[in-house]
Amino acid sequence: MFDDQNQLYNCCFAPSHVGNYKITIFAKGAATDSNTYHEVLELSLDVKKILVNPISFPKTWDYFSDCGLEIISPPSTHLIKISNGDSNTQILIRTPEDVELMGHLENEAKQAITDGHRVYYDQRKKIWRCDFAPDRDGLFEAIVMAKKKSQSGSYNAAVAFKIEATQIPLPPISYPYTWQSFYDFGLKIKAPAHRSDATWAENASYTEVLIKAPDDVRLSGSIQYNHVTVENGSLAQFDNEKKLWQILFAPERTGKHEIIVFASKTNEEGSSSVVRFNLD
Repeated sequence: MFDDQNQLYNCCFAPSHVGNYKITIFAKGAATDSNTYHEVLELSLDVKKILVNPISFPKTWDYFSDCGLEIISPPSTHLIKISNGDSNTQILIRTPEDVELMGHLENEAKQAITDGHRVYYDQRKKIWRCDFAPDRDGLFEAIVMAKKKSQSGSYNAAVAFKIEATQIPLPPISYPYTWQSFYDFGLKIKAPAHRSDATWAENASYTEVLIKAPDDVRLSGSIQYNHVTVENGSLAQFDNEKKLWQILFAPERTGKHEIIVFASKTNEEGSSSVVRFNLD
């Protein structure tokens, strides 16, 4: 990767076994449109002893160093193993204040896992938490993308880890869509737990979302069908006994809906979208 401060490339190599290795450095002109790299340097490496736990490197792109990303966890590995009944994994990354991250999870067939990731900034720890939840056993790739807040346009791939999932509990975890404000307000979802879909019981007339919030935060809700808000389709109330916000949603018809929860400070006007669930 390129060290912008010292204006040099750091090329790291981590053999997994003892033996003789050939190291080859490739290069191409930065101004050229060609994607072809050419051999420019060849070195020999004689490895006589390997650590008990050899290290490996995740795949990185230019944006990893350009945006100043630092991997906190997992350290020194490209492979994350999920097993023994675990459902998800978390990658911790530190970034400069002007950088935002986004996630993507896909299987071996390069198919995106719907609602299989959640990425947010932990204001207290000053790190990004990137959660990934495979939907079945197998191999997956967790990709973290980055962009600078000052730059318009889309996010670009920065770093990718391989995930080996075995004995994933069913049904698998899925994440509702959350805005950064969800975490800034200090909210916690109590129901539906670990699901991106709101629960719809047989013969029910409404569904509910339960959220724990600080004392100075109030919540409200909205239900939409085909991006049109259902009038009088939601009710938010605070359950004093359970100390939870109960947001009720009542669709007018069958079909796929979106339910959105909003939050605001009790002493402030206006509200912000914080979390969105699917409802079918």
